Amino acid sequence: MRLQIVRRLHRGAPTLLELADALGLAPRTLQRKLQAEGETLAGLVEAVRRERAAELLAGPQALSEVSYLLGFSAPSAFFRAFRRWTGETPEGYRARLRGSEMS
Repeated sequence: MRLQIVRRLHRGAPTLLELADALGLAPRTLQRKLQAEGETLAGLVEAVRRERAAELLAGPQALSEVSYLLGFSAPSAFFRAFRRWTGETPEGYRARLRGSEMS
């Protein structure tokens, strides 16, 4: 399920219908699976975005490209979300990562 979300993020957050179709499930079946795991689609998409953001920020992509790949409408929306998730800016996170690689 996470892989299907990652594959669709650059187009924005996938809908329940899109994700169910990609997984070959009825939307209601997917909704029940998510509920059984104590998850919501929005929560899962946010978790996938957070994990993928950390991976992408370790690479060479520009911050605007990272924002696009994660499906945010604008880099500023990504920056706000990243700060909410981590308490730091994407630039600060990337600088800290690169600083720890130098040590």
